[in-house]
Amino acid sequence: MNYRNSRSLFAFGILRQALFFFLLFFPSAELIYAQPGKLKNAPEMEEYLRPAFAELARQIESEPQNTALYVRRSDLYMQIYGVASHGLERMSYVEKALADLSLAIEVNPTAEAHNARARWHNYGWSETYPGPENAKAIVDYFLRNKYFDAIQSDLLISMSLDQSDKNLTFASGELSQLYSVRAENLSKPAIMRELLAQGESYSVWADFDTAIEYAKTVAERGGERFHRENLAAVYATKDRAATELCESEFATEVFWKGDKYFNAYPFEICRYYSEWPEFYRKRLEFHKKREMFPQASEKLTKGQQARKGSRRLLLERGAVIKAIEGKPVVPSEGATSEKPNSDVVEQLKQATQELLDAIAPGKKEVWEKYLAEGSIYSDEEGNVKTKEEILKEFNPLPKGYIGSIKMGEPKVLIQDNVIALSHRDREELELYGQKIVTYFHSTNTWAKQKDGQWQIIATQTMAIPNERKPMAINPQKLDAYVGQYQLSPEVTYIVTREGDKLFGQRTGRAKDELLPLCVDIFYRKGVWRGEKVFEKDAQGNVVKMLDRRENNDLAWKKIK
Repeated sequence: MNYRNSRSLFAFGILRQALFFFLLFFPSAELIYAQPGKLKNAPEMEEYLRPAFAELARQIESEPQNTALYVRRSDLYMQIYGVASHGLERMSYVEKALADLSLAIEVNPTAEAHNARARWHNYGWSETYPGPENAKAIVDYFLRNKYFDAIQSDLLISMSLDQSDKNLTFASGELSQLYSVRAENLSKPAIMRELLAQGESYSVWADFDTAIEYAKTVAERGGERFHRENLAAVYATKDRAATELCESEFATEVFWKGDKYFNAYPFEICRYYSEWPEFYRKRLEFHKKREMFPQASEKLTKGQQARKGSRRLLLERGAVIKAIEGKPVVPSEGATSEKPNSDVVEQLKQATQELLDAIAPGKKEVWEKYLAEGSIYSDEEGNVKTKEEILKEFNPLPKGYIGSIKMGEPKVLIQDNVIALSHRDREELELYGQKIVTYFHSTNTWAKQKDGQWQIIATQTMAIPNERKPMAINPQKLDAYVGQYQLSPEVTYIVTREGDKLFGQRTGRAKDELLPLCVDIFYRKGVWRGEKVFEKDAQGNVVKMLDRRENNDLAWKKIK
């Protein structure tokens, strides 16, 4: 067993937490040109596609009424758009594609051309997103943005031109998402207050109802299981919006209307049912809704059977249901329900250290003793493993390795028959004479079994990185990074130099010292997640800052 693995036995959140990935797509009749991996920016891609554009221009001149050719040319623009920088550069290709498709529609309106133009209107819409910080800007974005109306118009015209099941399913599905996305984002409490302040008559519930009607069309005509799940998802979104706004009775009504559409998706059933008991517990109303708990448990079981990879979430949801029912979390009918005393807590602390001590020599029997059957283990790499998988990998440390782990800073939460033990551990590992010290944070959930023994039913572990070491850099070179970087008109990041140090400050936040990790890459002092990557042009001037976290980049354009 690998030692480390055995040890660890609105930026874009507002928009459906994925508005920018809700991009309308309806493929053209023929494949577009493949994108070579070496082409990293718009000018290079445009140059590469120049022969394709020339060939399409020749064909369009020969067949000006063939709208499929215009759609194909818009697909070429999509490839350039995909590698272009966010903002003005991308918008230039949006405008070119829209002009092309508008010309195509003028000479020969087809459903294909309207679907393609709706897709490009959506690209334009995403590029004008103002950021989640300004409620007024969010209201304007969703209620007074020309692209929303344009998307809707093109899809409705497409449906009138082509009433085949395929096209009606597609267009209705996109309209359903369009209205659902708008309703979900405008149903946030802060946004609702802004709507009220502006005297807006807009109704999020009307938008949700429109989304549901379109989703029903999809479910009726699509004929596939996932279409019913899409309808269920709209109900679930409306339900969560009502819950967040504390419209409990209305949310309950929505909940039961959407319930029947979840039959094909057990994991979503589990999540849908198990959220509700927690909501009612918080509002001290759950006693009125006990009739749903037996169904919730039934759905939970179906979810466990259908989605084995999501066992951790299923277990958490199951704990909520069982806790409110007044039952033990452990699925052991013979377990007694009495609050553990301090002696039991000390016993489990010792058992936890015993588990850690067993890793280096590979004492599999210790882990077999303390892990419950069916237990789950989530390690610091994000892997979720069963007891059987853990034991199968268990081996002593390789030759040349000397290691130990000591538990520290224990924190305990006690419930009937359940103890959550959280601890911060220090790992010392010597590899061929070199010493490495690493810290981990783990939470073990111990449960009393029917035979009276305590065993672990779930473990969650994360690694705590050590403070990074900055590289030495000539202070004069810091001036190159100084300036103002923009994410949106309302959100900027200002980089300043103070003596030999560099600082950065985002709109509305405190100033952070930026330390150099390597050339052009900095990190915030005391923060182990994320880096600031400064990109330069061919002349060596900084033109952009990438806010990098978990290998995802958020681009900030340098404006001064």
